[in-house]
Amino acid sequence: MDEPVSVEPPPKDPELGLSASEPASSCIDILQNGGPAISGIYWLKPGKAEAFTAYCDQETDLGGWTLFFNYNHKPMNNKPIDSTSLPTEPATDNSHMNL
Repeated sequence: MDEPVSVEPPPKDPELGLSASEPASSCIDILQNGGPAISGIYWLKPGKAEAFTAYCDQETDLGGWTLFFNYNHKPMNNKPIDSTSLPTEPATDNSHMNL
């Protein structure tokens, strides 16, 4: 019987998700295969889709989450939903949608 072969994981790519020319397939891809992943805006290209930017939450429940809708209701101070811009701080920014 052959001995099991140990295979080294591929090296992490510190540029993964940082540009349209090197998009990640998902936020978890950045977390597992990229550089030191911190929450923020990254370039993603899942499957055959065009590359786009999205907010990746790399802290909540071990990270790897992609924000696709965020609306923080502020009584008497609601902004309209803006589907053209990403939030810089999802916990405090008021509107975003990128489906």
